[in-house]
Amino acid sequence: YLAGNKMIYNNIEELKKQNNIATEYINAALAFIEQVRHNPEIAEGTYSIVGNDVYANIETYQTRALENTRYESHRNYIDIQYMIWGREQIAVTDISELSIEEPYHAKKDIIFYKDSLVGEKYLITDGDFLVLYPYDAHRPCITVDDESVQVKKMVIKVKCR
Repeated sequence: YLAGNKMIYNNIEELKKQNNIATEYINAALAFIEQVRHNPEIAEGTYSIVGNDVYANIETYQTRALENTRYESHRNYIDIQYMIWGREQIAVTDISELSIEEPYHAKKDIIFYKDSLVGEKYLITDGDFLVLYPYDAHRPCITVDDESVQVKKMVIKVKCR
């Protein structure tokens, strides 16, 4: 558990300037993000970066109204949610602020939480990312200005040490 670390919200160009704080797994993830930045047509799917320790899921989908999304968190992986193109809001709050709706699913490394309006919303657009730690419950896929749009997003999973 990574006590003391806080969620990071920024543009990928800024994180590249701060990579002295990153582990080798984060550096591998950043290198993959850089590849995707120069090839936004990359196919949807799962990409192994460092075996099962660092991998990326790329998908295209429609954003949804807040009431059609829900909070989730992970125990074993940090999420780097990187917007290839499009825009969405992601609500984030500490897991201590929420009540569990579906218990931990070990195979998928996910917990779902009951609906709640707590949390801060972050707008992510082309080239933006969020780094979310295991205690950061997050509610992705939320529309911006109630307008559903298609997005292409990559979520890199980085195993916690």
